[in-house]
Amino acid sequence: MTTHYVLALDTSGVQSWLADNAIPLVLIVIGLSMLAASHKQDTAKIVTTLVGVVISLGALALALIPGAAKATAVTIGHLLNLGS
Repeated sequence: MTTHYVLALDTSGVQSWLADNAIPLVLIVIGLSMLAASHKQDTAKIVTTLVGVVISLGALALALIPGAAKATAVTIGHLLNLGS
């Protein structure tokens, strides 16, 4: 019995597309919303947004950079004297 595939799905370009297109667009939208909040002098909203952006970018970096999660775990282990 032979199986024939009509459509071959490949997700190899998704990671590069996200890094090249989606992430910069989201950062632009966040920057514009922070600009609008600063115009209203809403400091609490700006700080909350900045903290959220930093945490989100850290999570994206761990997801998009190959080996970043392992390197981060090793670094934290060395900082806490858990590793050799």
